[in-house]
Amino acid sequence: MSDELQTLMEWSSDYASRYNVDVYRSLSEAGGKMNFEGGGKIAKRRFCSALLSAFQRISHAFSQPLLDELCLVYGCGDADMRGANSAAGLAQGGGGFQEVRWIEYVRDLGENYLTHAPDFSAGSPRLHGERAATSHIPCGTRGCTKGQVDEAATVIRERLLMKHTTVRDSLRTVDESGDGTMSREEVKFFLRQQNLLKYRDFYTSEVRGELEEIVVDTLLDVVDANRDGMIKYAEFSNVVMAGSN
Repeated sequence: MSDELQTLMEWSSDYASRYNVDVYRSLSEAGGKMNFEGGGKIAKRRFCSALLSAFQRISHAFSQPLLDELCLVYGCGDADMRGANSAAGLAQGGGGFQEVRWIEYVRDLGENYLTHAPDFSAGSPRLHGERAATSHIPCGTRGCTKGQVDEAATVIRERLLMKHTTVRDSLRTVDESGDGTMSREEVKFFLRQQNLLKYRDFYTSEVRGELEEIVVDTLLDVVDANRDGMIKYAEFSNVVMAGSN
C-alpha cells in the first residue's frame, strides 16, 4: 500500500468517524455479500461507486490512480478482461480483478463491521501495523522518530477537528494577514493556546500542553521544506492530515 493510499485510508477513517458514515451499510446496500467465514466480495464497479457516494464531501481525494490501487490491494476473483492490458493490472492501465474484498476494506478502515454500525474507536489494524513497522525510523535532524512525529500530527488533527471543520479552517481564525501564511512562532503560539504544545505557565510554573517542542519543531520542519521560517497553513494541514509520510 503506497503512502498516498495510506493517507486516503486515514482521511476516509477520519471522515467516516466525524460524519457518522456507515461504510459497511453503504457497501452492503451496493451489493456487497458476506460469506460464512466472515469475508465478502463486491463487484469492482459497485465498490467504487459506493465509496464515491459515501465519501461525497472528499470524493475528489479518490483519484482514479488511487481507486485503481485500492481495487488491486483488495481485489479478488477472476481477472477483469475489459481492460486494455488486463494482465498488467489497473495501475498500468489493465483490468485488475472483477471483484473486491469489501469486508477486509471495511475492517482495515477501522470500522467494527460486526456491529453493523459505524464504530471507528479501535482504529485501523492494518494502518497501525504498517505504522509500527516504520515508527522507529529517524525523522529530521532533531533526534525525533517518524512515530513521534506521526503521533504529534494525530494529536493535533484530532484536537483541532473537535472545534473546526478542517485543520486549515482552524489556522484561518488566527491568520491576521489573511495571506494563508504564518511564521513558525505564530503556529507554535497557536498550538500553545490549544494546549497542544507544552509550555510552563508563567504564574503557576505548571507545565501545560501535550507535545514536546522538539517534536513540534520537527513536524514544522517537514512542512517548512524550504526552511524560510514561514508556514503555509494549506501545507500544514496536508502534513497533519497525512502524518509525516
